[in-house]
Amino acid sequence: MGSEPEKDFRSAYLSADQRWEQRKETTLELYLGAAWYVERLQDWLARFPRQQLHISLYDDLKDDPVTFVRKVYAFLEVDDSFTPNVSQIYNQGAGIRSTSVNQFVRQNNRVKQWIRPWLPRPLRQKITRWLTNLNQVPLPPLDPQLRRELTMLQRNDILRLQDLIDRDLTHWLAE
Repeated sequence: MGSEPEKDFRSAYLSADQRWEQRKETTLELYLGAAWYVERLQDWLARFPRQQLHISLYDDLKDDPVTFVRKVYAFLEVDDSFTPNVSQIYNQGAGIRSTSVNQFVRQNNRVKQWIRPWLPRPLRQKITRWLTNLNQVPLPPLDPQLRRELTMLQRNDILRLQDLIDRDLTHWLAE
C-alpha cells in the first residue's frame, strides 16, 4: 500500500525505467532490482564467512512458518523451543480502494492534528488500522503472460542462485 501511481503491476513494471529516468521514483520502486538475488548475495558472501549468514526463502516461510522461525532461532543460537503464533497474517499485500483515504491515513494532516489531543493513542491506532483495512482490496493475480516474461528474464539468475545456495529452485521456473 505504497505510493505506486499505476493501477496494475504490468503498467508499473513497464513504466519503472522511464519513471526512474525522470526521477519520479523516490523509493526503490524498480520492481526487478530487488529480485536479482545472486549479485546481492555474492556481495554478502564476499564480506562475511558463509557460516555467518542464514539464507532463507519465502517458500520455506510460506510452507512451514514454525520450522522456518525455529531455524532462524537456531542460527542465532537462541532458544528455539518457542513456538510463535502463526495464525495471524501480518502485512499481507493488498491494493488500495481510495488513494485519498490512503493519503489521509498515512500522512499528517490538520484533521489528525486536531483529533490527536482528544483521542488516546491506542484508540487512534485502532481507528487507523480499521480505516486501512477498510480501504484494502485484494490484489489481482499476476497476468500469466507477464509471469512468463519475468521468469524468462530472470531464468539465469535463478539457476545461478540455486547453485549458490545449493537448493533446487526449478519450481521458480515452472509455468
